[in-house]
Amino acid sequence: MSSVKDRLKPTRLALARLRGLFPKVRRIQEGTDRLLFEITPHDSAEAKPNDSRYCPLARALRRLADIKTAAVARTVVYVIGADPTIATRYLIPRALRIQRARFDRSKGEKKIEPGQYHLQPPSPEATLKSMLRRNVQTQQQPRQPSGYGGRSRIERVVGNF
Repeated sequence: MSSVKDRLKPTRLALARLRGLFPKVRRIQEGTDRLLFEITPHDSAEAKPNDSRYCPLARALRRLADIKTAAVARTVVYVIGADPTIATRYLIPRALRIQRARFDRSKGEKKIEPGQYHLQPPSPEATLKSMLRRNVQTQQQPRQPSGYGGRSRIERVVGNF
């Protein structure tokens, strides 16, 4: 049986990484609505490659009225609003992920196209709670023996000599 600590691993890991950037954050909540924003040419020009707080997405999101700061990971964005203890989690659409990866790999030479973009709230299968549920289910299933009769292939070959 797995311990409570192991079962909370996806949530704890995300929160620990986020608290490394924003020490006041105590809780992560899932976004509920799409978040619309606009990336301008200035955002790409002033952004820093490979820096989650100063990438073009984070710069564009900080211009929105109710957002104080944002941290951009590879597939998700954590947005911090008026309450600095709560981070809201959104998913980055595939097209924007590709542009952002190209921006980081080229060290800022290839800019993200200016325009209107959106962040998606996680689907029910992509929430931290569902990842936690899947983690618990996989840990509780008994492990299947490997190979023939529960022995590895090497044991069978060695045993036949």
